[in-house]
Amino acid sequence: MKKNIIISLFFIAQLFLSHNLFASHVPGGNITYRCLGNNQFEVTLTMYEDCGSAFESASDQNIDVVSSCGDNLSMNLTSDIYQQEISQLCPSSLAQSECNGGNLPGIYMHKWSGTITLPSQCDSWTFEYSSCCRNASSNLVGTSSDYYFYAILNNLDSPCNSSPTISAPPIPYYCVNQPVCYNLGIVETDGDSLVFSLVNALEDASTSVNYQSGFSGASPINGITIDTESGLVSFTPTAIGNYVVVIRVDEYLNGQLIGSIVQDFTFEIANCNNQIISCNNSSISNINGAVTQTDPSTIQMCEGVPFSFDLTFTDPDLADSIFVESNIGTVLNGSTVTYSYPNLPSTNVMSMTIAWTPPPGSSNMNNIFTVIVRDNACPVSGLQTLVYTIDVLGPTYAGLDVTICQGDTVSLSAINGNSFNWTSVSGDPITPSNFSCATCASSLASPSTTTIYKVESDLTGSCLNTDTVVVNVAPNFTYSLNQSAPSACLQADIQLEVIPDVPNNYTYSWTPTANLDNPTIPNPIFTPQSPGTFDYAVVISSPLGCIKYDTATVNVVAQYAPTLTLTQNTNALSCGDSIIVNIDLGNGIPATC
Repeated sequence: MKKNIIISLFFIAQLFLSHNLFASHVPGGNITYRCLGNNQFEVTLTMYEDCGSAFESASDQNIDVVSSCGDNLSMNLTSDIYQQEISQLCPSSLAQSECNGGNLPGIYMHKWSGTITLPSQCDSWTFEYSSCCRNASSNLVGTSSDYYFYAILNNLDSPCNSSPTISAPPIPYYCVNQPVCYNLGIVETDGDSLVFSLVNALEDASTSVNYQSGFSGASPINGITIDTESGLVSFTPTAIGNYVVVIRVDEYLNGQLIGSIVQDFTFEIANCNNQIISCNNSSISNINGAVTQTDPSTIQMCEGVPFSFDLTFTDPDLADSIFVESNIGTVLNGSTVTYSYPNLPSTNVMSMTIAWTPPPGSSNMNNIFTVIVRDNACPVSGLQTLVYTIDVLGPTYAGLDVTICQGDTVSLSAINGNSFNWTSVSGDPITPSNFSCATCASSLASPSTTTIYKVESDLTGSCLNTDTVVVNVAPNFTYSLNQSAPSACLQADIQLEVIPDVPNNYTYSWTPTANLDNPTIPNPIFTPQSPGTFDYAVVISSPLGCIKYDTATVNVVAQYAPTLTLTQNTNALSCGDSIIVNIDLGNGIPATC
């Protein structure tokens, strides 16, 4: 008993020493946003603060809102949460935290929010907040540099996107020399693709903090890695101290970046010997339902397929009790979870049974959930984060029907499945000369007549594994693209003209439309108002859907064509007389245009 008391007192001393050696003020925070519709967004600033050096008030905060389109705004945020304690302490030790007048490390969380209506759509809006003072740390230079939190919104390509939200413990404590697995516990309800990365901590929008030798934003802790798809952070700390880490989460929609958030936070590493569960402690087991387990932490199924599975966590300290928390209820909406201790009275082993039926529309969503496993060690509880993927597949899909010009080639692609087989239902039979790969997900097709293709995948059970796509083949045509001159002076007209080889009821679309008299006719007039090189793209469509694309280029010189006045000294001539002719350029400059 005496030995245990000595170890516990030494543990407390190490935690307190480490915390206060590096304590300054703010160990982390983030900015998130939520779309309310009609270009209106609710913006939330979250800040974490050391209780021992806390001085933040509940007063309003102002953040800047700037865009790449030239906007520079400010918005006011009011307090939602003030001094909510989120210390990683066991329940019996919370009363001894710095938040409550004690000497154990404690963390406050503050939140402010406000609503803004953005005046326009732009591909980059940045919500940003900067202040002093960042905690001193083991990987940054200095003791109290500024911190800069930001989030980016692209409401041009995704007009009503909401950022991901974070559910993980923000300032985690771990023991030195023990493997760490950590995840932000991201919840992304829009179904966008997410990419995770480690980035530099910032002092302002354009200035990175200075890192100590051997550290960087991409490597803030020796040996740290991040899974770009799940966001799982892994490392084994070899030295005590506080380490600032910044995780950026980028959102993509159809390959287009539509938003980003960053979580700026601190790992606090102490000299302790509490054992926590390993990073690969629990694999998915006892699976029921028509699902496929693709790796120890991933299962795959189709929409509408009910299933269940178990997770079991074991703490290596037999005398410990473990507890779990998860974002599964938000990620897998409508799921049911039951918890049990299978080895009672021992409570170092805990099981979860998860049951869910993926609803329509849940395929290809971010169905990645986290489970945080805590023990009852005191004063600081141990924790580990485990990540699981529920890969919901939609029906096999061959894409939208398409129209091509006769003699052209189109790319066909099927999704949802691992192997595919293409056949021709009607029209041209598939041959190596008109279909590049009949057993691939993607193929190039060049039918000579309208053809219906069918693709069949290896999806089984209740998954719909076939789909068809129609490739309409329209008669081809040729044309000539002409312009009255290759270059022009300012305000000097140039006619652009498309002449098809066979007359028909074609439609025309010229872009950009600026300085054209009519962008929907075959022969618009271009009247330049500024110098430069101008490319005008034209789309020519036949009544049956054969479409051609071309571009006309006009060079406009920075000169005006002069207004000429011609005069002569006489209007009557006799045989042998001479005449003087004058040309007045009207103060213009002779131009080669």
